Amino acid sequence: MYGLFRPRQWQLAPRYITPQEFRGIVEALTPIGADTSLQDKFAFEAVCKQSGLPCIETIMVLGSTTLENTSPDNMKAHRLQECDLFIKPVSARSGSGTEMWSWTTSGFVNHRGEVRTSRELLEHLVQRSTSQAILVQRRIKNHRTISEHFGISALSTVRIVTTLTDAGQPNLFQALFKMPRKHSIVDNLGAGGIGCGVQLDTGRLEAGHVKANHESLHEHPDTGALITGFALPQWQEVRRTALDAHRAFSNVAIIGWDIGISDSGPVIIEGNPFPAVESLQQSHGPLEVNPNFWPFIRTAATNSQSVESNNYLA
Repeated sequence: MYGLFRPRQWQLAPRYITPQEFRGIVEALTPIGADTSLQDKFAFEAVCKQSGLPCIETIMVLGSTTLENTSPDNMKAHRLQECDLFIKPVSARSGSGTEMWSWTTSGFVNHRGEVRTSRELLEHLVQRSTSQAILVQRRIKNHRTISEHFGISALSTVRIVTTLTDAGQPNLFQALFKMPRKHSIVDNLGAGGIGCGVQLDTGRLEAGHVKANHESLHEHPDTGALITGFALPQWQEVRRTALDAHRAFSNVAIIGWDIGISDSGPVIIEGNPFPAVESLQQSHGPLEVNPNFWPFIRTAATNSQSVESNNYLA
C-alpha cells in the first residue's frame, strides 16, 4: 500500500501509524462524555439542521425504529418520496449492500436497469430490513464539473479531516477526494474506489491511488480523465462547511467529514471520529510528517485532561 519496498519509502516505515494505533490515540484523547451524535444518524442530522449545516436527508430507517416489522398489507400509510434515493445498511462497511434508485415517470429505476413502483420498492426494502437495518436517503448528485470531467455518475466525496487548535477553533488537517470506478455506485476505497490527495489551499487533486496498489494514478483508469491538477469546484465552500461542522461538534478532537459537492453546494454525508488513516497516509505520506500532527496531539491531550478534571471536580 505504501510502497515500502522502495529504499526511500522504507526509511519512512517507522513513521507510519497503523489503524489500531490511530484509534488508540484518538480514544485516549477523547474526554469522557464527548459528543456521540456523530455515530447516530438521526441525532447527527438534527445537530446539522440546528446549526444550519447542509447535510444529506435521511428519509427513513427500516428495521430499526421506523416501519420495523411492517407487513406489506400495512404499508399503504407509508410512501417513498418520489425522488432519487440511495439505500445502504446502517452498519455497512466499504459500500456493501448499497442500492441507487432514480425516480422516473416509469417508477424507480436502479443502476442495473430494474424498474419498481414505489410500493414494490418499499416492499423490497422492508424484506431486506428483516436481517439488517436499512437507511433510505435522498441521493446527492455530483457537481456537473465533476461528473462531466470524470464521466462518472455515482457520488464522489471529499474526506476532509479537521482538528481543534489550542484555542478550541477548528483547523483543516488533510483532505482526500474519493472517486468510484466507472460501474460502481460507491466511492469507498475498500470497494475499489480511487483516493486522491487534495491540496488544502487550492482544492487541486494530486495523483490517485487504489487501496491494493502502490502505483500512482494520474488518469482515471476507466475514463482516461486527468486526475492530477484537477480543481474541485466550490472548494472554499467545502472548507468553510467542514470548519463550521466541527464547531457544532466542538468536544471531538478529530473528525473526518465526508462531503459531497453538488450543483447547489457542499452537502455533508457523515462525520467520522476515526477517519481512515491508511487512505490518508497512502495519499499524503506518514501522519507524523504533517506539520499539524504533533500540535493536534498536544492540544487534544491538554483539552482531554482539562475536561476530565472538570468532570471529576463536578
